[in-house]
Amino acid sequence: MPKHLARHLRKAGGSRQELLHNATPQKGRRRFEASDVHEIWQSDFQHTLYLPDPTHPGKRKKAILFAIMDDYSRLIVHAEFYWDEKLPRLEDSLKKAILRYGIPEQFYCDNGAAFSSHHLLRSAASWAFAFRTVERSVPRAAAKLSVFSGLSIPALNPKHTT
Repeated sequence: MPKHLARHLRKAGGSRQELLHNATPQKGRRRFEASDVHEIWQSDFQHTLYLPDPTHPGKRKKAILFAIMDDYSRLIVHAEFYWDEKLPRLEDSLKKAILRYGIPEQFYCDNGAAFSSHHLLRSAASWAFAFRTVERSVPRAAAKLSVFSGLSIPALNPKHTT
């Protein structure tokens, strides 16, 4: 807190601690965790590293990792690199995860364009699982998968040293 603000607070008989203590609390957020495996799958696209572009020799193109993680076990049920983050890539990964592990009860993701598709909502309804998206004002809601991405991406970088 800048010194001049602290000085004005002291003159008014208050302190930073009192101000913080009396502040209106934000809407409460509860941590959540699935109570069993395959109850909730979380997913996200992660912009990763640049690789040689297969269609333009001599140029580089950004690889995008799409991962689906089981919330309870933290098992990565599927992860794959793509050149873009469009709906067909999401459907491809989701299909592969379902074929290997079965249908989850809930599929949890952010509000990206691929996840905001009406086709995906219809697919979820036909496969009988709930489709949930993160509230726009809660960027940390899918942090569990971000931790995986944060750990995996440096490991793929040949210049990374531990």
